[in-house]
Amino acid sequence: DTVNIDAGQGLTTDLGEGVAVLLEYEGGSSWNVQTTCDTLKTNQPCTFDIYVRGAGIAPTGGIELESTDFIDQSGDELHAGFDTDVDLDGFTFDTVAGADVEVEVYLDGDDAAPYVFWVGDGATHTGMRTNPTIFLPNG
Repeated sequence: DTVNIDAGQGLTTDLGEGVAVLLEYEGGSSWNVQTTCDTLKTNQPCTFDIYVRGAGIAPTGGIELESTDFIDQSGDELHAGFDTDVDLDGFTFDTVAGADVEVEVYLDGDDAAPYVFWVGDGATHTGMRTNPTIFLPNG
């Protein structure tokens, strides 16, 4: 599947209240991925595996990462692994400006496509129809 993602549209959530992978296109070459979990409801953490592929991809930073979290690179692919509970784990990355990005996500080893959120064509979207999905930048 291929979907549009708008530049400069941030997403927010209540930490610990729900499971989410928040994908944001900052514009130009900059992207942001953050994860949250429903730990306040389940008393369990969420283990995320996120694969991001794109031309010239490079990690630029981590967001609230713990010692067990990681971001690995192999060619034009990043693989991030996070154990998320009542916090926000994530990473930022760059690609070739305006290039599309393919995203594939797993939660506790299972398909996590329903938990991906992004803003595209002016609306907030919940859940990718396919895992992976290709995101085309707008703006």
